[in-house]
Order: sequence, then C-alpha cells, then structure tokens
Amino acid sequence: MMIQKNQIYQTRQDLEVLCLTSWLAPYTGSYHRVLPKGECFKIWATPVENAPVTYCLPIRYRGLHKDMVPRSDRWKFWIYTGYYLSMRLDIIEQCQYISG
Repeated sequence: MMIQKNQIYQTRQDLEVLCLTSWLAPYTGSYHRVLPKGECFKIWATPVENAPVTYCLPIRYRGLHKDMVPRSDRWKFWIYTGYYLSMRLDIIEQCQYISG
C-alpha cells in the first residue's frame, strides 16, 4: 500500500521519531523522541517521490505534547506554534494501517 496524506497508522512497538517544532520565526527546532507502542498517527503530507520520510501528526497531539516538546519551547507561546513528526517511510510501513 502506498503511504498517502490523511492515512492513519498505529505503532506496533515504541518508535524513534524526529519531533520538529514550528515557530513564528525563521527557525525549526528538533528533538529525538519515542512514539510509544499503540499510539496512532496521521500522515500529514503525501511523501514526495523518492523521499525517505514524510510528516505526521499524532492523533493524541495534546496528550503527547509535553513528552515531545520541552517546556522551555512550549512556554514561548508568542512564537511557538506547535510540533509535528518526521517519520521514515520504512518505519511507517511496519505500523498497522487503520484507515484513510
């Protein structure tokens, strides 16, 4: 199955992901994090041809926020706008497809 925007997957085990932060500034922060087993995520963008990764959003975005982004970033509410995950396609393919 081809990975496409709006598909939902569930992790089968803890997965290492790159958590990227968005800002109202010319800056993007990043943190290596673990998306726990059983968490669902939605494909945010259809992968570009030959790209090894795509962007995803956890379904429990708010519930995972404090684990994904340090407080020091979250408290900069005047310029911090949120987070998203960069996930390798080969890792996504190992997850359970749910819908979409």
